[in-house]
Amino acid sequence: MNGLFYLLRSGCAWRYLPRAYGPWQTVYWYFRQWRLDGTWIRIHTQLRELARLHAGRDPTPSAAIIDSQSVKTLMGGVRGFDGGKKLAGRKRHILVGTQGFLLAVVVHAANIPDRQGGKRVLTALSSLFPRLERIWADQGYTGGLIPWAAQEHGVRLEVVYPSFRQLQRYAPDVVSDLGYQPGFQVVPKRWIVERTFSWISRQRRMSKDYERQAGSAEAFIYFVGIRLFLRRLTRSSRRGGAFLNTYLARLGRAGSSTFLQGAQLTAALLIAGCLIMLVVDATAAFTLFDARLGSCLG
Repeated sequence: MNGLFYLLRSGCAWRYLPRAYGPWQTVYWYFRQWRLDGTWIRIHTQLRELARLHAGRDPTPSAAIIDSQSVKTLMGGVRGFDGGKKLAGRKRHILVGTQGFLLAVVVHAANIPDRQGGKRVLTALSSLFPRLERIWADQGYTGGLIPWAAQEHGVRLEVVYPSFRQLQRYAPDVVSDLGYQPGFQVVPKRWIVERTFSWISRQRRMSKDYERQAGSAEAFIYFVGIRLFLRRLTRSSRRGGAFLNTYLARLGRAGSSTFLQGAQLTAALLIAGCLIMLVVDATAAFTLFDARLGSCLG
């Protein structure tokens, strides 16, 4: 795990991993194997629900924001040309909650318009978020996507327009009276997903798309979320342990998570607990986790 964190933050090549993290082949094997079997997504799901509980919210969101980011790619594989951004590469299409936490990620060629990419994101959601009722988006998601989202997924897709742009179009005299100046304007709701993109881009590995396969690019984006959750949940070891206890108790009452069942749930809980123990007081966290795991999964 530390080797992957180093790779993500420093942006180095696999073969340049320091020997302190073990052979690079071993680190890559675990990254690839856990990408193929969905372990990274399961870890991310468990930690996201724990982080939402930590913030006093329901484990699953009722509203979200969708957007895409075009990035250059230096490798082969899936790629295309984004005529709007004048860029050859891929699009990172993400759906985030109102706190900016990742809900779904789809990486595809940059020449695919946002409307079609949005369908891929909503299709990937399936029934993972039964409380999800509303999604905010920009002008790129207008047209047939809005009725399609309502019909196929029962989600209300709302396009959020910049206020001054609307005033310029329908009431230009009012704009001049308000003293409007061209430039960057914070758009309600949409700034949340832009902040998430900035969290992703702060990792040097994510400055461009260095992956040959789109699935690896998606896994690294989820890994950015995992790193963010671990930092948030472990700022205070005492608070982190308390909320882990609450989370495990909730899973025990429910009998399953929103994403896993049976052996997969057991594996995800063990992995999430081990990850938290890496950065929390190891003795206290192990005692707590060991005490709660049996009752939650029994």
